Amino acid sequence: RFHWIVLISWQCMNFFGASNLFSIFSNFVPEWRCGDGPLGQNCTLYHNCNETITFSHVTFHSAAYE
Repeated sequence: RFHWIVLISWQCMNFFGASNLFSIFSNFVPEWRCGDGPLGQNCTLYHNCNETITFSHVTFHSAAYE
């Protein structure tokens, strides 16, 4: 009986831990710049930019800005 309790506790811990990590990484939005402008997270600048958009230090691609 003890082993079943430990197994269920372990599975719950893994499930909730993984779901917390997903929410952190899915909401991450890196800073960008339009052309030679300053870095920022201005969404209107992102949508209205006619020049090249460059991101700073993109370590992974987030689902938040797609």
